[in-house]
Amino acid sequence: MTYNFKSNLSEALEQLLKIGTDYNVIIQTGESSNLKEFHAHSNILRCRSVHFNMILSDENIEKKDGKYIIKLPNISSQTFNDILKYLYTDQINVTNKTGTELLEFMIVTDELMLENLTKLIEGFFISNYQQFLQDPTEILQITYNHKSLVNLHEFCLDKICFRPKILFDSDKFTQLSTPLLETILKRDDLNLKGVEIWKNIIKWGLAQDQMFAQNVSEWNNDHINILKRILHEFIPLIKFYEISHEDYLSNVKPYEEILPKKLRDNILKSYTIPGDESTPELRDKISKSHMIPGDESTPELRDKISKSHTIPGDESTPELRDKISKSYTIPGDESRPELRDNISKSYMIPGDESTPKLRNKISKSYMTPGDESTPKLINNISKSYMIFADESMLKLRDNILKSYMIPRNESTPNHNHLDSRLIDRRHIALFKNWIGRKNGKTNYTFNLLYRASRDDNTASAFHAKCDNKGATIIVVKVTNTKQIVGGYNPLFWDSSNSCKSTKYSFIFSFTNKNDLQSANVAYSKGDENSIRSYSHWGPVFGTDLHAAYIPTRDSWRSNVCSYPTLDLPRIFKIDDYEVFQVI
Repeated sequence: MTYNFKSNLSEALEQLLKIGTDYNVIIQTGESSNLKEFHAHSNILRCRSVHFNMILSDENIEKKDGKYIIKLPNISSQTFNDILKYLYTDQINVTNKTGTELLEFMIVTDELMLENLTKLIEGFFISNYQQFLQDPTEILQITYNHKSLVNLHEFCLDKICFRPKILFDSDKFTQLSTPLLETILKRDDLNLKGVEIWKNIIKWGLAQDQMFAQNVSEWNNDHINILKRILHEFIPLIKFYEISHEDYLSNVKPYEEILPKKLRDNILKSYTIPGDESTPELRDKISKSHMIPGDESTPELRDKISKSHTIPGDESTPELRDKISKSYTIPGDESRPELRDNISKSYMIPGDESTPKLRNKISKSYMTPGDESTPKLINNISKSYMIFADESMLKLRDNILKSYMIPRNESTPNHNHLDSRLIDRRHIALFKNWIGRKNGKTNYTFNLLYRASRDDNTASAFHAKCDNKGATIIVVKVTNTKQIVGGYNPLFWDSSNSCKSTKYSFIFSFTNKNDLQSANVAYSKGDENSIRSYSHWGPVFGTDLHAAYIPTRDSWRSNVCSYPTLDLPRIFKIDDYEVFQVI
C-alpha cells in the first residue's frame, strides 16, 4: 500500500539554506561595498540549475579551503537572495517588485538558465502590464537592449502602439534612445495622427540639447542645423499627408526650416486650389504666409471669385455671388457645406441624367489616395451638385466643381490608396499587426475583391469574386451602429462544402470604427471548423461569424464555437461588407 504524506521538504531545505550546515559553495555577488557572500550546497545547485552544474563541473573552478568559489559581480544581492531561495524551496514572491526590477530579475534568471522561472515572471508581467507600463520608457529601453526579452519587448510595443499616449505623454518620453524611437515610429500599427507624431518628435528633439530653451522665433542657423541633424532620421517617418493646413500652420511651420526644400514644396502643392485664375497668386501667398480663412488675403480672393462668377441677366446671381463672397474659403474649411447648400438650392435641377456620370468622373479623376477629407468632400458634391439650365453656364459649373477638388499629386505613390467605404489605413495597419503576430510578417497589400452593395449580396456573387484568391480579410458594417466586425482567412475560400483547420485565422470587432481602442480580436482555437467553405453561404468563421443570409439577405449570425467570444449578437443585420485579398 502506498501512503501520500504532506511533504515538509521545502521548509526543511529553506531551514538548511538559512543555517548553512555542511555548505561547500561560496557565491559572491556584487562588487566592492556591495559585495555579499552566500553559502550553498553543490548537490542542490547541480540538480536545480544547468548553469551552476556547468560551473561546478569545470576543472578550473576556483576553490578555497575545500569550498567552491563562484563570483557573480553583475547580480545584486537582493536578486540573488530571491533566486537562491527559489532553487531551494521552489517558492518566489514578485508581487512587490516594480516593472524594472522584474525585468532585471528576468535577465538574471535567463542568464542562469532558469527557464521555468523566466516564463513565470514573463507571464506575471503580461498579466499585470497596465501596472508596469505606467512608466513605459525604462521598460521599453530595457527590453530593447536585451535579446532575451524580445517577446516581452514586442508585447509592450503592441500595447503602446495601440494606446500611444502611454508613452508619448509620459514624463520620461524624451529620454527614449534614438534607435528605439525610430523603431516605434516605423511601426504600421502606431495609432497616432501625423500631426501628433510631428509634435512629439519636436518635443523629443528639443529635449536633446539645452540650446533649444529659448523661443523658436529667436533661433539662428545653428539652432536649425542642430535640430535638423537630431531629427533627420525621423522626418521620412512623419505622415505629412495626414496633416491639415491649419495644423501645418500651428505646429509645423515654426520649425519647417528643418525639412528638406523638396518636401516643403510638395506639402505646399497639396494645399493649393486648382482651376481658378487666382490660383497662381494664391499659391504665392500660401508660399509666403500659409494663409488661412480670415487673413488679409482672403477678401481679395473672395472679390476675384465674386467678379468671375457674375452671370448677366440672372437675378439670382447677385445673391449667390454675395453668398460666395462671404463664405468662400480654402478647401477643407467648415464653411464650405453652407456654400454648397446655397449653390445647390439656387441652381439644382432634379432628375438630370448627367449627374451620375459626373459623380463617377469626379470619383475616378480627382480622388487623392491618402487624403481623408477627399471622400467626404466628393460624397457631399455628388449628393448636392447642381446642373445648370443655361448652356452658357456650364463653364461656371465646371469651374465651381474644380475649385472644390483636391488635386491629384502624380508623385504620390499608389500604395497609399485604399478602395474601401468601411475602413481607412489605420485599420489596415492594425490588421497587418494582427496577422503578423502569428507569422512574423507585416508587409502586406490589401486589394478589394468584393463589395456586397456593388457586386450583389449573395453567396454566389461572393464565391464568384473571392474563391481561390488566397488569404483574405472580411470587413462588415453593422446596421444602425458605428460597429464593424470581420475576420481573417489565411487560407482561401472555395465552394467545396468543407471545413479547414488553422491557428492563424482570427475574427475581430470595433465597437466604434472611428476609435481603434474599441477593437477586440480573437484568434482561432485551431479546430477543424476554423474556416468553412459552403457554396450556399458567404464567408464563415466557425459558427462564430458568418453570412448565412437567414432570415434575410442582410442577416449575419454569431454562435461561439471555434474562437473566443467577441460578445456579438446571435443575429444582426448589416449595411454592407467588403472582402480584401491580402498579398
